Amino acid sequence: VFYPTATRRLWFTTHVSDAHTEREINRLPSTFFFSSTIPENYQAFCDDFGPVDIGQVVCFVREVQKRMSNPAMRKRLLVFYTYDHPHCVTNSVFLLCAYLVLAEGFSPAEAYESFESIFGLPVKPFHDATFVKSTFPLTVLDCLSGLKRAATLGWFELT
Repeated sequence: VFYPTATRRLWFTTHVSDAHTEREINRLPSTFFFSSTIPENYQAFCDDFGPVDIGQVVCFVREVQKRMSNPAMRKRLLVFYTYDHPHCVTNSVFLLCAYLVLAEGFSPAEAYESFESIFGLPVKPFHDATFVKSTFPLTVLDCLSGLKRAATLGWFELT
């Protein structure tokens, strides 16, 4: 199943297996599938699993910008895929939404809206960097709002 983001040209799916992904790529040759190791390689401090750091956000956003602006792909649907593990899905949703906020100008709520409506998508609140039970459910929307606020205040620039 492919899920549209707010841009309608950039979509999201989860990677069930290598064989499944290969079948989808072969079935849809006009669609460009891509992934990144960023959501999968988060280095935890304790029981945390994200969000990824600002440097990784910048790398990811630039990677998607390159693909979205590539003249050879201008008319193609782009599908970002990641493993179906909740940690990978949550970090991937955060990164895709960060792209929508920072590069496409969507508000955090607009960027996240299409993911909120996906039944069963395993997006989990981030866990603080401790080994004890988390007492504050830090959501993807919380992180996007902080990212947008930092950009608005001039504390962060994508360029």
